Amino acid sequence: MNPAVLIPVHAIVGAFFVFVLGAAVMVKRFYLKVSPGQALINNKTGDDIAVSFTGGLVLPIIHRAEIMDTSVKMIEIERRGKEGLICKDNVRADVKVAFFVQVGHDAESVKRVAQRIGCARASHVETLHQLFQAKFSEALKTVGYQMKFLQLYSDRSEFRKQIQVQIGTDLEGYQLTDVVIDFLEQTSLESLDPENMPMPGPEEAPPMKPDRLTSKPPEPPYRPPNIPEAIVPELGACTRPSSTIVTAAPLAALVILTPMAGRRKPDC
Repeated sequence: MNPAVLIPVHAIVGAFFVFVLGAAVMVKRFYLKVSPGQALINNKTGDDIAVSFTGGLVLPIIHRAEIMDTSVKMIEIERRGKEGLICKDNVRADVKVAFFVQVGHDAESVKRVAQRIGCARASHVETLHQLFQAKFSEALKTVGYQMKFLQLYSDRSEFRKQIQVQIGTDLEGYQLTDVVIDFLEQTSLESLDPENMPMPGPEEAPPMKPDRLTSKPPEPPYRPPNIPEAIVPELGACTRPSSTIVTAAPLAALVILTPMAGRRKPDC
């Protein structure tokens, strides 16, 4: 074979080999991998934002890349004593609830969180407290006031479910993955504020006694009318001295039960 032909072929093959080797070195050097629980946000040109959960090629000067932590974070809300949870039956409860939150595992959720909060602050627990503490606390109070204390204590799964329903799914790119009831007990009387104690509701109010409102006062016992003194001589009352005093009531009974006709006066 003509050597003049082999030289260009060797040059082309060498150049291609150098190009492939250079490309491999560049990819190895500028390829940025992310660990599980992280997301790579690569701002290439203008509005062209690429989100990857494995990694991507980040070219210097041309690209601007940030890493966002998308792992699960815990937010604890505790209400005790005077700030205890008020149940439907107006019983205060000491409760401690843990909420588990993370950035949604999709590109749109990551973009929303990055634009609203920023990648650096998105994974800070303090930031999550500022964003969701008021919302979670309000949902906890709302659900607690819809259930009685015994129901909260015995059916915690329903309590958790109602909290998740109350919070919903619109968390600006975040997701509520789980709710855990760490502690739930009735508030002790020593911890209550006497000036801020819940009043009993209509269901717990003691029923009023009907005799105080509707019943009439009891009637006095029946007493027979006094017998006139003129009837005593007709009965032939004895006038012999005696220490026994004859009252009018027995005489009245005697008049009613014994007919007057055919009677003779008793001998004194």
